[in-house]
Amino acid sequence: MSAEMIVATIRKQFEMAGEALTESKPKESQPAETARYSEDAILFFLDRPATLRRLVEHVWATQRAGRVPDPLPLWLNVSVLFQLALRQANSLRESIAFARAGGFRVEREEEFERTVREIEALRGEFQKPFFFKASEGEREAALGLEYLDADEAFAHIAGVDVETWRQRMAEYERHRQG
Repeated sequence: MSAEMIVATIRKQFEMAGEALTESKPKESQPAETARYSEDAILFFLDRPATLRRLVEHVWATQRAGRVPDPLPLWLNVSVLFQLALRQANSLRESIAFARAGGFRVEREEEFERTVREIEALRGEFQKPFFFKASEGEREAALGLEYLDADEAFAHIAGVDVETWRQRMAEYERHRQG
């Protein structure tokens, strides 16, 4: 299976999981139910680093083998997966905080935070060695550039500023959910 197909499949899984977590999220007036929801969601979330690590290793191997003619779209799509995972983590953090504020303990919270840190570290590992076919001069010039996060990269590709890009994405999400 091609790296692009694997990335697309995992993206669908992450998106479907995000939708399922959103749909099953209890009302904010129920801290006990939110604590139970958070515990279940944490169990569901704990596999993210292993999935992402296998994907990153596959992408690197595919790229080293020369089977990725244009690596930029693949890099962007994998970066989106990291963003999806971390966005889900932020939503889950909010639920955990609400449950705690209501006086309820959430089991595996520390394990969840370690998992999030692992995803963040893996994202950093993925972004550092992503090699593009370039001349020696282009590679040297690229080493002096600052890192662009996915929003910055997509905004650049779309020819807009980052704030405009984020507004467009928020509008798209509202339209998609509405």
